[in-house]
Amino acid sequence: MTVSLKLTQVMLRNFLDWHPLVLHDLHESVPFLYTSTGNGPYNAWLDPIVINEWQELAYYEVQEFARREVPGV
Repeated sequence: MTVSLKLTQVMLRNFLDWHPLVLHDLHESVPFLYTSTGNGPYNAWLDPIVINEWQELAYYEVQEFARREVPGV
């Protein structure tokens, strides 16, 4: 894939400069919320605690949206 769009360039630069553990990208997400932690295999250099926190974050998001009766959850 090419990195021709300014948005893609900024996201890639930020990802490479800051090395975030969680990246929240709203690009083309409307009207859907997609929560995923992936299904592995994960990068061997990542701490297993971080991967477990991704799972907890995903479960929390789904639980909160369901509690608020957001359609489609």
